[in-house]
Amino acid sequence: MKEDQQLERLDQLKRLLPQQPSGRLAEGTASEVESLLIGCWQLLGGFKQESTSADKLFGRMENIRWEPPYVMFQIERHGGTVMGSSRAEIHDWSVNLETATASCSTGRFRQLRPHAAALDVAPLVEKVAQGIDAGESSPDLKWLAPDRVRVNIGQIIPDNCPKQTLQGRRRRFKQTLEPRLAQLGWYRLAGTAASTYQRKSATSGAPVG
Repeated sequence: MKEDQQLERLDQLKRLLPQQPSGRLAEGTASEVESLLIGCWQLLGGFKQESTSADKLFGRMENIRWEPPYVMFQIERHGGTVMGSSRAEIHDWSVNLETATASCSTGRFRQLRPHAAALDVAPLVEKVAQGIDAGESSPDLKWLAPDRVRVNIGQIIPDNCPKQTLQGRRRRFKQTLEPRLAQLGWYRLAGTAASTYQRKSATSGAPVG
């Protein structure tokens, strides 16, 4: 859109909004304000904050309010959901019509879907511990020697959840598994691949700690 057209949109806003009562705008007026704001967005100082181009506003402006001399609204940003997050970040914008400037505040979030249920690692730990103690053959275990085994955590807790959830689940699993194996006489080996354990009575290697 040409600059003169953008200036006209800004002028229309300045004529329209003073006629409105303070507070949340009625649906029809809000739609008109949204269209006019998008049309003059690139004229506003600060519009580039959070990489917010005009096309990212279309159909996404919520709770449009008129608090003279400010137009205030919110939009959802979904960058985190691409990485598996269940939350969208809420950006709160205020546009000062007198100075033709826009400012954005961040830090609020909206839950888009329920949190992943907390994983009870205790049954998984017990299954692995009993399998190790019995010398069982299992996809969860890679036997390196009769008294040395590597636990395949990726097999036990697959990466079918958001990264942060996955890391937390695997961390809790390892923290629970180590003392359980110690009760059975198995200890994590220093200087080996992660999640490698050896029976205490074995002559090779040395337990951690």
